[in-house]
Amino acid sequence: MLRGFATIVLSIALLSAAAFTQQRGTAVGISKQFQSDLSKNVATNISSNRAMNQKIDPLLRHTLRHAEAHRANPAETVQALSHLLSLKQETSGKLAVSLLVKADDVAAVQRRIELAGGRINTIAGDILTAEMPLDAVIALSEYEPVRFIQISAKSAPQIDVSRVEIGAHLVHAGSGLSQSYTGDGVVVGVLDSGIEWEHEDFDWSNGTSRIQYLWDMSGTGNPPGGYSYGTEYTKANIDAGQCNEIDGDGGSGHGTHVTGTAAGSGIGHPNYVGIAPESDIIFVKGIRDHNSNGGFADGDVVDGCAYIFSKAQQMGQPAVINLSLGGQLGPHDGTSLYEQALDFLSGPGRIIVTAAGNAGNDLIHAGYTAQSGSGYNDALETIWVATGGLTAVDMWYNPGNISVGLAAYDMFGSLIGYTNPVAPGQLVDNMPFEVGGFTYGLVTIDAQTVGDPNNGANRVVVVINSDNGTYPIGDVFWSLYTFGSGSFDAWVITGGNFTLDASTWIVPGNNDKSVGIPSTALKTISIGSYVTKNQWIDITSTVQTQYNSLGFPVTIGAISEFSSHGPSRDGRVQPDVSAPGEAIISALSYDLTLGVGVNASDILWTGKHRKMQGTSMASPHITGVIGLMLERNGTLTPDAARSILKGTARSDGFTGTVPNNIFGSGKVDAYDAVSTVVAGIERIDPALPAAFELAQNYPNP
Repeated sequence: MLRGFATIVLSIALLSAAAFTQQRGTAVGISKQFQSDLSKNVATNISSNRAMNQKIDPLLRHTLRHAEAHRANPAETVQALSHLLSLKQETSGKLAVSLLVKADDVAAVQRRIELAGGRINTIAGDILTAEMPLDAVIALSEYEPVRFIQISAKSAPQIDVSRVEIGAHLVHAGSGLSQSYTGDGVVVGVLDSGIEWEHEDFDWSNGTSRIQYLWDMSGTGNPPGGYSYGTEYTKANIDAGQCNEIDGDGGSGHGTHVTGTAAGSGIGHPNYVGIAPESDIIFVKGIRDHNSNGGFADGDVVDGCAYIFSKAQQMGQPAVINLSLGGQLGPHDGTSLYEQALDFLSGPGRIIVTAAGNAGNDLIHAGYTAQSGSGYNDALETIWVATGGLTAVDMWYNPGNISVGLAAYDMFGSLIGYTNPVAPGQLVDNMPFEVGGFTYGLVTIDAQTVGDPNNGANRVVVVINSDNGTYPIGDVFWSLYTFGSGSFDAWVITGGNFTLDASTWIVPGNNDKSVGIPSTALKTISIGSYVTKNQWIDITSTVQTQYNSLGFPVTIGAISEFSSHGPSRDGRVQPDVSAPGEAIISALSYDLTLGVGVNASDILWTGKHRKMQGTSMASPHITGVIGLMLERNGTLTPDAARSILKGTARSDGFTGTVPNNIFGSGKVDAYDAVSTVVAGIERIDPALPAAFELAQNYPNP
């Protein structure tokens, strides 16, 4: 642990600093290999669609099938899928799953879920967050008032000068304004890996905590009212030291750092002040592991946002919530149940800010217009490198009719084999990819979703895992092949990247449309990252340097190479704006273990702050700015806040012509944004919908 770390650090040997890198896509030298016989055609068992499958999302269908195949050992399903999906084994041995359910009759569906042994946590309009036994899902899907069931995916933290750079210091001083704005009377909410609640930057000057409520979803006992899990702590508990929550090694102190950027007071050191330093803080630890290992389940994120807005309403304050998290599973058009629920919770005085994602340097996307044909020889292909024991692709298109198959190539680029094409409405389920007596993993191609009920699109989910394989799936190169009519978008959602291989028949992957979910929601505000600092002095008084993936110091003012690119699948420019995200100095969690959760080279000379980078670090700058805007007008809407931020954003030689799908509308200008807000005459209660139950980073070093 790092408590008291500053007093002993000089006796600790400096750990090596590792330059921040992300995997770049490469070409692996594969070309189309036409087949004149069937010797390399993998025997493919294709089944037809069943009507009920239209009400269950493909990853939930895959989970159900996997659990059925491993009924004797449910732990195998948890081990295979729980890194991607919210799935657990109860003490009874049964599997339980976190869901978002869209209903025509919410009350009736709630009763049905509870009768099946499940529980409801949040109702956001016609969407319920629920936890229930996995073996009750099919029966629930057959209940007429149920429109759609979506499994909760797991999001990851988006880790990969600022106060002066964005002009927040002028707002704090009230320069040219009718008063100073510091976030007073506004709730800054954060859902993240945890918070160092004993950090001085979250205190008032009298030593009491600015954290009004803390919901630890990993805790047991005393959950918040209306919820069935976790532990709630009040300001009184925190002031009395009666809090067991930590921001542990699993999350590297991510939540503490994010909260410090948005709302740190600077009491830890006056050089390190957040953007809304006098705001009230409500924090949700959204990872259900005490040491912050794992990801954020979609349903838990919805629950946490509902909790923050509800508590802020009780306090009579507007609220802005920071979500420095995201993933690639879903349609990227704002129509997932997850994003619909967040949009429902948003409104006047209730705004959600999201990190755009850190996939800007990764080839996670592929997309093109399919060409006509009838089989592998007619198909275009995109090559795909698998990592780990499971890899998956999520593909969406409308309108059109596209058949999809898989091919595999060896390390020399020679074709090993290919499946038969799978047409819309069809399924290949957990099929051995077997050629010449060798198995290269188990393959699922689920094209059963024809006309998704939320957006009308067709969807194909491809999953490859190493179960029962002669070779690990990473020992070959995979190819997604298509033919038919229409244009599609596909994302590698776990375990790999597309490649840059390109020829007449091979289409390369790219980093377009890599802004993650929930940043593609219609009402959240999506934030990209640019560089404001590339050097800092660490705890041993050594000057450290931030490098890019090529080994050169990052350029101040340039976009961060990891910052995800737009547009959304429905054509909206994304991100909305960009903010400082590299390299950012903010509060350090004292719960971290040196060399595990943090390296000495990333700890600042104060012993109370650390360096991090990512769009995770950019979004809390905007969260803080919106906190200042809400102090000026507590009924500001998400659309109005977005419009003001975009309209006042700065452009320069790095941004180029804006808006664009790298910087969005440009670099945030806090002073102009707050100046543009029309001041409210009086505070109006930011009621929930009826259906709802940093100078520290500029300049160097």
